[in-house]
Amino acid sequence: MPINLDGKKVLIIKLRYIGDTLSLLPVIENLRVKSQNTTLDVMVNKGTEEVMAPHPGIRRLWVYDRKRAKRNAASSLRYHCTLLRQLRSEKYDAVIDFTHGDRAAFIAFMTGAPHRITYQNASALSHLLMNHIIRSDPFKHHIVDQQLLSLHLFGLDDLDRTLRLHIPQSFLDLIRSDVIGSQADVD
Repeated sequence: MPINLDGKKVLIIKLRYIGDTLSLLPVIENLRVKSQNTTLDVMVNKGTEEVMAPHPGIRRLWVYDRKRAKRNAASSLRYHCTLLRQLRSEKYDAVIDFTHGDRAAFIAFMTGAPHRITYQNASALSHLLMNHIIRSDPFKHHIVDQQLLSLHLFGLDDLDRTLRLHIPQSFLDLIRSDVIGSQADVD
């Protein structure tokens, strides 16, 4: 039986670099289109948030500051306690960890979400802390297809794997004015 997303809150975690972060876009877009009553939040590494921020399907973008998280023991503890307290207060119904590492698995577990999802190729700690494991061979599936498999747990099928980057109109206007302005200088 699929996990009901209607009116639920979902957190997606991807603590990787920019290319891996971009691979989340089809998952976010499919959730936005096929599960419109779902509240979707995303956590990404600092430095990758700019590509996700304009997406209309994201309610809240959590930025994980790896440097702050690793500064020293006291600072790391303060940072993580504050972050975990904030995450728990959101009362997520499901967390999908696309990072596959211990840190993201621990964060997912500490949210208190009843549904915690990861993949068979995730870390050993992930397998202990998560309660839904997606069986997928990463050598047989593209990362986008592998991530889209998680949406089957929610009864979502016929998924679009297109990567759509949402660019704010203000940025497009700025680019247009710069291009038009630079072409005028050439003439």
